[in-house]
Amino acid sequence: MNKNPETAMYTAKGQLDANAMLKQYSPLVRRLAHQMIAKLPANVEIDDLIQVGMIGLNDAMSRFDAEQGVQFETFATQRIRGAMLDELRGSDWMSRGGRRQQREIETAVHKLEQKLGRAPQGLGDDGALPHAAGAGHDEEPARHGRRLPVSVRRGTGRAARRADGRRVRRRSSTG
Repeated sequence: MNKNPETAMYTAKGQLDANAMLKQYSPLVRRLAHQMIAKLPANVEIDDLIQVGMIGLNDAMSRFDAEQGVQFETFATQRIRGAMLDELRGSDWMSRGGRRQQREIETAVHKLEQKLGRAPQGLGDDGALPHAAGAGHDEEPARHGRRLPVSVRRGTGRAARRADGRRVRRRSSTG
Protein backbone atom coordinates (compact mmCIF):
# COMPACT_ATOMS: atom_id res chain seq x y z
CA MET A 1 0.00 0.00 0.00
CA ASN A 2 1.48 3.33 -1.03
CA LYS A 3 1.50 5.83 1.86
CA ASN A 4 2.29 8.83 -0.32
CA PRO A 5 -0.99 10.44 -1.39
CA GLU A 6 0.70 12.58 -4.02
CA THR A 7 1.82 9.65 -6.19
CA ALA A 8 -0.95 7.08 -5.78
CA MET A 9 -4.08 9.19 -5.66
CA TYR A 10 -4.28 10.78 -9.10
CA THR A 11 -6.69 9.80 -11.82
CA ALA A 12 -5.71 9.24 -15.45
CA LYS A 13 -6.59 12.90 -16.11
CA GLY A 14 -4.12 14.06 -13.45
CA GLN A 15 -6.72 15.05 -10.86
CA LEU A 16 -6.55 14.07 -7.20
CA ASP A 17 -8.72 10.98 -6.58
CA ALA A 18 -10.51 11.84 -3.33
CA ASN A 19 -12.40 8.53 -3.21
CA ALA A 20 -9.18 6.52 -3.35
CA MET A 21 -7.68 8.60 -0.55
CA LEU A 22 -10.82 8.26 1.57
CA LYS A 23 -10.68 4.51 1.04
CA GLN A 24 -6.96 4.31 1.85
CA TYR A 25 -7.13 6.38 5.04
CA SER A 26 -10.49 5.18 6.41
CA PRO A 27 -8.71 2.57 8.59
CA LEU A 28 -6.82 5.46 10.20
CA VAL A 29 -10.13 7.14 11.02
CA ARG A 30 -11.48 3.90 12.51
CA ARG A 31 -8.33 3.38 14.59
CA LEU A 32 -8.46 6.93 15.97
CA ALA A 33 -12.17 6.58 16.76
CA HIS A 34 -11.57 3.34 18.65
CA GLN A 35 -8.71 4.91 20.62
CA MET A 36 -10.89 7.86 21.55
CA ILE A 37 -14.03 5.87 22.40
CA ALA A 38 -12.11 3.94 25.05
CA LYS A 39 -11.86 7.15 27.11
CA LEU A 40 -15.44 8.32 26.60
CA PRO A 41 -18.77 7.55 28.32
CA ALA A 42 -20.98 4.76 27.01
CA ASN A 43 -23.51 7.14 25.44
CA VAL A 44 -21.03 8.18 22.71
CA GLU A 45 -21.48 6.09 19.56
CA ILE A 46 -18.45 4.82 17.66
CA ASP A 47 -20.25 5.34 14.34
CA ASP A 48 -20.75 9.03 15.14
CA LEU A 49 -17.03 9.44 15.82
CA ILE A 50 -16.14 7.64 12.60
CA GLN A 51 -18.52 9.81 10.59
CA VAL A 52 -17.07 13.01 12.02
CA GLY A 53 -13.57 11.59 11.52
CA MET A 54 -14.28 11.01 7.83
CA ILE A 55 -15.34 14.65 7.55
CA GLY A 56 -12.05 15.57 9.23
CA LEU A 57 -10.18 13.38 6.75
CA ASN A 58 -11.93 15.11 3.86
CA ASP A 59 -10.99 18.47 5.36
CA ALA A 60 -7.37 17.30 5.76
CA MET A 61 -7.26 16.28 2.09
CA SER A 62 -8.43 19.71 0.98
CA ARG A 63 -6.01 21.59 3.25
CA PHE A 64 -2.90 19.42 2.87
CA ASP A 65 0.18 21.09 1.39
CA ALA A 66 3.04 18.68 0.64
CA GLU A 67 5.48 21.57 0.45
CA GLN A 68 5.15 22.10 4.22
CA GLY A 69 7.38 19.06 4.76
CA VAL A 70 4.98 16.94 6.80
CA GLN A 71 3.58 13.55 5.90
CA PHE A 72 -0.09 13.41 4.99
CA GLU A 73 -0.88 10.77 7.62
CA THR A 74 0.57 12.94 10.40
CA PHE A 75 -1.37 15.96 9.19
CA ALA A 76 -4.58 13.97 8.72
CA THR A 77 -4.31 12.41 12.19
CA GLN A 78 -4.36 15.84 13.81
CA ARG A 79 -7.26 17.05 11.67
CA ILE A 80 -9.31 13.87 12.28
CA ARG A 81 -8.74 13.88 16.03
CA GLY A 82 -9.53 17.60 16.15
CA ALA A 83 -12.80 17.11 14.26
CA MET A 84 -13.81 14.37 16.70
CA LEU A 85 -13.01 16.53 19.73
CA ASP A 86 -14.85 19.51 18.26
CA GLU A 87 -17.94 17.37 17.75
CA LEU A 88 -17.77 15.98 21.28
CA ARG A 89 -17.37 19.45 22.78
CA GLY A 90 -20.18 20.83 20.65
CA SER A 91 -22.63 18.14 21.71
CA ASP A 92 -21.68 18.29 25.40
CA TRP A 93 -24.16 20.16 27.57
CA MET A 94 -21.49 21.05 30.13
CA SER A 95 -18.74 23.60 29.55
CA ARG A 96 -15.07 22.61 29.51
CA GLY A 97 -14.56 24.52 32.77
CA GLY A 98 -17.47 22.67 34.32
CA ARG A 99 -15.98 19.34 33.24
CA ARG A 100 -12.63 20.36 34.74
CA GLN A 101 -14.30 21.25 38.05
CA GLN A 102 -16.20 17.96 37.98
CA ARG A 103 -12.90 16.06 37.55
CA GLU A 104 -11.33 18.04 40.43
CA ILE A 105 -14.23 17.16 42.71
CA GLU A 106 -14.10 13.49 41.70
CA THR A 107 -10.35 13.48 42.39
CA ALA A 108 -10.90 15.05 45.82
CA VAL A 109 -13.58 12.49 46.69
CA HIS A 110 -11.29 9.67 45.53
CA LYS A 111 -8.44 11.02 47.73
CA LEU A 112 -10.81 11.16 50.69
CA GLU A 113 -11.97 7.60 50.08
CA GLN A 114 -8.33 6.51 50.17
CA LYS A 115 -7.61 8.55 53.31
CA LEU A 116 -10.74 7.58 55.25
CA GLY A 117 -11.00 4.02 53.98
CA ARG A 118 -14.66 4.62 53.10
CA ALA A 119 -16.82 6.96 51.05
CA PRO A 120 -17.08 10.45 52.58
CA GLN A 121 -20.47 11.31 54.03
CA GLY A 122 -20.55 14.96 52.94
CA LEU A 123 -18.92 18.32 53.53
CA GLY A 124 -18.93 17.90 57.31
CA ASP A 125 -17.10 14.56 57.21
CA ASP A 126 -13.85 15.47 59.02
CA GLY A 127 -14.07 18.85 57.27
CA ALA A 128 -11.89 17.18 54.71
CA LEU A 129 -13.63 17.60 51.39
CA PRO A 130 -13.05 21.37 51.06
CA HIS A 131 -9.39 20.92 52.01
CA ALA A 132 -8.91 17.88 49.78
CA ALA A 133 -10.30 19.89 46.88
CA GLY A 134 -7.47 22.34 47.33
CA ALA A 135 -9.04 25.06 49.50
CA GLY A 136 -6.68 26.48 52.09
CA HIS A 137 -7.60 27.62 55.59
CA ASP A 138 -8.09 31.23 54.51
CA GLU A 139 -10.12 30.33 51.45
CA GLU A 140 -13.74 29.51 51.15
CA PRO A 141 -14.45 25.81 50.62
CA ALA A 142 -14.80 24.74 46.99
CA ARG A 143 -18.21 26.32 46.40
CA HIS A 144 -17.28 28.20 43.23
CA GLY A 145 -17.17 31.64 44.81
CA ARG A 146 -20.36 31.34 46.87
CA ARG A 147 -20.18 31.85 50.62
CA LEU A 148 -21.50 29.28 53.01
CA PRO A 149 -24.40 30.34 55.22
CA VAL A 150 -23.34 32.08 58.44
CA SER A 151 -25.25 31.74 61.66
CA VAL A 152 -24.96 34.88 63.77
CA ARG A 153 -25.92 34.36 67.38
CA ARG A 154 -26.03 37.85 68.81
CA GLY A 155 -26.33 38.27 72.52
CA THR A 156 -25.65 34.62 73.32
CA GLY A 157 -21.99 35.09 74.17
CA ARG A 158 -21.02 32.35 71.68
CA ALA A 159 -18.89 32.91 68.61
CA ALA A 160 -20.69 32.90 65.30
CA ARG A 161 -19.89 29.90 63.13
CA ARG A 162 -20.35 28.99 59.49
CA ALA A 163 -22.29 25.91 58.52
CA ASP A 164 -18.96 24.05 58.20
CA GLY A 165 -18.14 24.78 61.86
CA ARG A 166 -15.40 27.37 61.33
CA ARG A 167 -15.50 30.58 63.36
CA VAL A 168 -16.57 33.79 61.70
CA ARG A 169 -14.56 36.92 62.40
CA ARG A 170 -16.87 39.73 63.32
CA ARG A 171 -16.16 43.10 61.84
CA SER A 172 -16.24 46.01 64.18
CA SER A 173 -18.99 48.51 63.53
CA THR A 174 -16.62 51.42 64.19
CA GLY A 175 -15.02 51.10 60.79
